[in-house]
Amino acid sequence: MKKQIRLLTMLLAILLLTTGIAHAQQKQITGQLKTASGEPIPNATILLTNTKGLIVKYGTSDNSGKYSLTLPDSASVTFLRIEVNHLGYNKVQLALTEDKTVYDFVLERKVTELPQVEVKAKPFIDRSGDTLRYNVASFSNPADRSIGDVLKHMPGISVSDNGDIFYNGQPISNLYIHGDDLMDGSYRLAPRVISKDMIKSVEVIQHDQPIKILQNKIPSDAVAINLVLKDENSVKLSGQAMLGAGLPEQYDAALNTMLFNKKIKMLNSVKANNSGIDYTDEFIRSGGSAGDPGNSRPPSLLSVGGPVPNLPRKQYYFNRSQAVNLNNLVNTKKDWQLRTNIQAFFDRNTLTYNSQQNNYLNNDTIRYNEQQNLVNNPFLVNGSFTTTVNKTHNYFTNNLRFKASGNNNNSYLNFNGAAFGQHLHDRNYDLSNLINWMPETKDNSYIQMKWFLNYYNNPQMLYIDTGLNSDILNEHLPYAAVDQQAKTPGLFSNAAISYTVGKGALKKSFEAGITNERQTLLSTLSLTQNNNAKTPYQGDAGNYLHWQRDKFYVTPSLTMIRAKWNATAALPLSWQTIHYYQDAYALNKKINRFFFNPSAQFQFKLNDEDELSLRYSYTNNMGNIAGVYRGAIMTNYLSLTANDADLQELSSSATGINYKFQRSLIMLFASAGISYNRSKANAILSSLYTNNVQRTVLLPYENDQSTWSANASLSKYLLALRTTASLKTTLTRNYSNRFINNELLPFNNDAIMFTAGLDSRFGIINFNYTGNGLWTFSRQRNKAEANTNTIRQFDQRVTMGYSPVKNLFLTVTGRHLYSTQARVADISYLFTDANARYKLTKWRMDLELDVTNLANVKKYETLNLNANQFTVSNFQLRGRMAIFRATFNL
Repeated sequence: MKKQIRLLTMLLAILLLTTGIAHAQQKQITGQLKTASGEPIPNATILLTNTKGLIVKYGTSDNSGKYSLTLPDSASVTFLRIEVNHLGYNKVQLALTEDKTVYDFVLERKVTELPQVEVKAKPFIDRSGDTLRYNVASFSNPADRSIGDVLKHMPGISVSDNGDIFYNGQPISNLYIHGDDLMDGSYRLAPRVISKDMIKSVEVIQHDQPIKILQNKIPSDAVAINLVLKDENSVKLSGQAMLGAGLPEQYDAALNTMLFNKKIKMLNSVKANNSGIDYTDEFIRSGGSAGDPGNSRPPSLLSVGGPVPNLPRKQYYFNRSQAVNLNNLVNTKKDWQLRTNIQAFFDRNTLTYNSQQNNYLNNDTIRYNEQQNLVNNPFLVNGSFTTTVNKTHNYFTNNLRFKASGNNNNSYLNFNGAAFGQHLHDRNYDLSNLINWMPETKDNSYIQMKWFLNYYNNPQMLYIDTGLNSDILNEHLPYAAVDQQAKTPGLFSNAAISYTVGKGALKKSFEAGITNERQTLLSTLSLTQNNNAKTPYQGDAGNYLHWQRDKFYVTPSLTMIRAKWNATAALPLSWQTIHYYQDAYALNKKINRFFFNPSAQFQFKLNDEDELSLRYSYTNNMGNIAGVYRGAIMTNYLSLTANDADLQELSSSATGINYKFQRSLIMLFASAGISYNRSKANAILSSLYTNNVQRTVLLPYENDQSTWSANASLSKYLLALRTTASLKTTLTRNYSNRFINNELLPFNNDAIMFTAGLDSRFGIINFNYTGNGLWTFSRQRNKAEANTNTIRQFDQRVTMGYSPVKNLFLTVTGRHLYSTQARVADISYLFTDANARYKLTKWRMDLELDVTNLANVKKYETLNLNANQFTVSNFQLRGRMAIFRATFNL
């Protein structure tokens, strides 16, 4: 027994010794796995592999992200690699070194792109009250990249070439991103760059009222679109980085960065190109509230003149453009919203054209022959800073805006055989602030206080380096050059306070306000004589015109809201005083007017989806400072303008009826409307043609104009054909007057416009057709022998997309322009483009080859004949272009 115990003790000692020796002869490879934010990563697989890729050791990370791998002490790690794998994170590999045993890793989240699946179920639209929700996944195609591409497939929604969005024939009032107006109304950029994969659904909000305190109190006929995010808590920065180059000497580059969640929204873009892409439409406010009622900023007085071809601008836009568009928004915990929108644009573009114009008068024909090469250097800097609180019981906003824009234009012309240069230096400065506060009082009523203040100035200088029209400008004496300078600085203020009783179905409101406007129009016309002496134009004293407008107004209004209908009537009364004077012409006019401008609107819901609306308005308007200056202004090399009438007074009435029909479950949308507008003014614009100049003056003659218009639209998703079909037509008739060479010429102008569209998908083939037709009829009413001048124009575009293999998309687009007119040769042009794009999913990159104008059309001619004028114009086009782009998706 003792021997057995002794033997057992000896074996145990040997075992413990062996274990200790073995433990002493092992080495540990340890570490911890974390995310970028410091969170541990459990359940990751850790492998040790040799040079042949064989697994030597493996393990997993625990709940704290820690791992440990054991190797014999004698094992060499020089040729071993450690590999970390996790389904939700990018794989990491690292070579081991002899002097290191601890390896910590920070893993990056993996973006796994699922294979594209063709959705064969019916596209999904859901309706809740006045809101329609389009399911993005059920309308998107594999070839679509942006949410703007998907919008074009949705029945009831249409997108114009410039980016404006329409719903059931009505332009949208704004585009929101998950409930917020990030773009400040300049929304065209957002649908073009926001990926379709970021958006869960598109909401169409009918009767949109963005101010919460006014909801269920003030009816609205506005329609807005809201892009609903898939992940409203995302903190991931996304976007695209694109670089392109091509022939002849083409480049295109863009960087777009985006971050969208409930608290923060940002969309920032930097772009540059010389390939004919126009950025300026992205800075235009297509939505949002103007906030500056009654502010009649004076128009620019000088221009370079010249026609523009009725073509997509990319065909003739020879440019070198750079643009910055920065949009950032923050929602604070205390319901304050802070937003900044800053845009900058710089460009150099050219346009080359020639034209011949015959003006047929009673006893003469005036001919203008012109060749022009324009070089424009426009720029634009915009800024908007907005602070908003939007609660159900309180609304406050303060919006500060500034704008600086201009153009340095150099034009080289040959006009009626005279060669010369024309140079225009143009600047615009605009600074404004709007403050608007609406607190709720007892009984669901509220007070509104708002004040808008604006300063504006537009200095311009026109220089023509030859002595044109010496018989008119210099008493028949030759001279060397002419210099026209003009500016109209102005200050505008509008302050108002209102009280609305919100209790009950009948809402009563009373508003009182005051408007003040101060402007000065200054212009000088100078001549450089042949001896280099600079002398003023002797025909008049120039312009130093002072303008004052003051208006006090009160607006009582009534609003009735019922379950099936609502009605609004506004009865504004205003007292307006206008005083303008210039001593040099013994001009001193003071006008007092009392105006009553009633308006009414009625909306009736025929059922949950159909609606009938009627509207009427009557307005009285006074002209502005640009209509009463007496001194001649040379607006360009061809035109000399002045005025010989009192301030224009214009009264107008507008009546309309609209019907909206929709069946969202079967995806059918339709609308129709009729309107009549009539205006009456106490002055008419007169044109006087001579051999080398066109004079324009405002004369004291009664001028009546009226317009009838009827429109209808239809959009339907055809499930069996997987096609969205649309049709829109508009009929107009206009009665107007023109005063030419001291003769009053009344005209009838009729127009018929239609647009038809098809958007289809047949398996791996996408098909899109858009056709536009325009018939115009013009006739001079007081000439019994006059023929009706008829012009028929057609613009048809067909796009065919084909995906022969996964991630490869081929597209061919053809656009045919056709115009026909009696006694004039037909015009027909065909433009063809091709595009090939391959999607590298693993590298998150798109490679694209874009070829435009395959037929290499370099000249474009237009012919136009009306009752008293025939014009032929020729334009230089860009010709064939090819550009290769690589786009990396952030």
